[in-house]
Parts: sequence; C-alpha cells; structure tokens
Amino acid sequence: MKQLRVNTITNAIKTVDASATVHSDPTTKTVVVETESPESAIKTAIAQVGYPAS
Repeated sequence: MKQLRVNTITNAIKTVDASATVHSDPTTKTVVVETESPESAIKTAIAQVGYPAS
C-alpha cells in the first residue's frame, strides 16, 4: 500500500474520529482501526475517498 493511499485512508478515518488509531500493513494491504466510532461510519468514510472497506 503506497504511503499516499495510507494517508488518504487515515485522514478519512480521522474526520470521523480524530483520536482513532490506524495501523496499516503494506504487505497484506490491510488497515486496522481502533476507534470508538461505529464500524459503518468508518467504512463510509473510507469508501467516500475511493477505497471500499470490507
């Protein structure tokens, strides 16, 4: 996962929860989010910047 993608996804998540912790793994192309916000809100934010979450 390129750094630009990671930054874009992280920024999208932070718009929902500024205190969220985001961990990315470029090898597996995964992002793990620790947040108090609903999963649906995080998935929506990620999808809105062009990266559908699964």
